[in-house]
Amino acid sequence: MSPGADDLRAAADRLERIAVELDSADTPDARAVELAREAAQIAADAGAAAAEAARAAAEQGADGG
Repeated sequence: MSPGADDLRAAADRLERIAVELDSADTPDARAVELAREAAQIAADAGAAAAEAARAAAEQGADGG
């Protein structure tokens, strides 16, 4: 598996852990806000990485490679 795929898997795993913590009634509001911000950053980073990979693949395809 490529490093990019490993990074995406780690991001997905972290998002799952965040979801579990957010689902708990015992999670204080301040912590929920922190978790929501972290989840948003993870999603943004993963989206940027996916967009970059798509651009690279398109360039490689356009180069015949």
